Amino acid sequence: MPQERTITDPQDAVHTFREKVRGIWLAQLTTRAPEGRLRGRPMATQQVEYDGDL
Repeated sequence: MPQERTITDPQDAVHTFREKVRGIWLAQLTTRAPEGRLRGRPMATQQVEYDGDL
């Protein structure tokens, strides 16, 4: 199992995250209603230049 490394530089963290999510085409957004029920919605990712926002 590969060992995780600790990232302390914010720019390095953004780069590492960008590399991890590259190529992911679908995501699942799950919300919880006031009464506790969960609702999931599939979402497609956009192909844009990554600036740190999802």
